Amino acid sequence: MTLPRINIALCFCVTALVFGSACSDDARPGILDSSVLGDSAPPRDSGSPTDGEVPGCPTGQHVCGGGCIDDLANDPDNGCRLGCGEACRPPANATAICTSTGACGFTCTPPATRTGDTCECVPQTCTEQGFDCGEQTDACGASLNCGACPGGTMCSAAGTCGCLPDDAESNDIRTDAHNIGTFDDADDPSMVFDTWTIAAADDVDWYQLSLRDGLDGGNPTITIDLTEIPAGANFDLAAYFQCESDPGDEDVTCNSGMTDNAVGQGCASASTGTTSEQVGLDVNCTGITSINDHGTVWIKVTPSMWSDSCAPYQIRVRVN
Repeated sequence: MTLPRINIALCFCVTALVFGSACSDDARPGILDSSVLGDSAPPRDSGSPTDGEVPGCPTGQHVCGGGCIDDLANDPDNGCRLGCGEACRPPANATAICTSTGACGFTCTPPATRTGDTCECVPQTCTEQGFDCGEQTDACGASLNCGACPGGTMCSAAGTCGCLPDDAESNDIRTDAHNIGTFDDADDPSMVFDTWTIAAADDVDWYQLSLRDGLDGGNPTITIDLTEIPAGANFDLAAYFQCESDPGDEDVTCNSGMTDNAVGQGCASASTGTTSEQVGLDVNCTGITSINDHGTVWIKVTPSMWSDSCAPYQIRVRVN
């Protein structure tokens, strides 16, 4: 008969309910089904626990991989304080950072700006980037034509227009001084140079000449004039003499300009504005081995103010 079997089954189910077990075809002892217990079921791992969210982790620890680990250094390389040792992964055009709460974050690399959880690059114009000329990029990888420079100028690697280098460059330091020849005081030579320029506010021009003390019965006198200074600019002039036979035994008198002994002995002129500059040197070599006044003259042109002009200045050198 089937009746006893039904009664036995009902009794088993009632007993199971009384002792806290569910009655189902696949019920297993010790497993609590949340469909039966409802809100009394134990909590499940959310997948992204933070410090203090899961009971059981003491202060200074957080959940990672189903267990508690010590809080990490707040460094993006290990996922920040609440990470599990894996580096933070910022989006494109961004740099990973750690937030004050110990979680991974990011900042956008300019010119990119944040839009939600991404960093979008914002194209920039030539003017915004300080470009005057040449083929550039819009800071986001696309080509940008910033135009050409006016005549007499050139586009630099920085994308700005500047003066074309003159034929005396590079002569920014004394050891690279441009040689303008030999001058013998017995010939009373006079030469004008009018093609050289000051190409930038930090451009300094050095020149040198070889001085010969000819048989004219006197010590050499060197006179140098700096003229045709571009409008709005202010250039200074200096000249120095060094004896060939006994360097350091020079005796220089400034006929014009003020004494300036930065190199050997010399003279300098620093008038204001575009006023012409002049230096005059009477030179004499006084060393015990000196039988003449042969030597080297260095000439220095320095901008105390530059006007962005590429116009040439003029130098006149006279030796008597």
